[in-house]
Amino acid sequence: MKISDKHESLSHRAHLILARRNKDERSVFVKNALGDANVRGGSSVMLDLDEFRGRATVLKCTHKLSEKQHLMDLLIGV
Repeated sequence: MKISDKHESLSHRAHLILARRNKDERSVFVKNALGDANVRGGSSVMLDLDEFRGRATVLKCTHKLSEKQHLMDLLIGV
């Protein structure tokens, strides 16, 4: 394999990856969800919404702790 062939192959792979991943991302904001200490940014959670069902990634998570409850505000990418 020549260097130019290798370069074209890598360039082709890069275009395929970008085409697959270069999509508009939608997000959902959930306020005052029941808290879970294992949930943080980068975690995946299961969603069961009218528009989306399945695993989604937590983009941002704010935990709110009080004496009686643990709540979270979540920004979830779907």
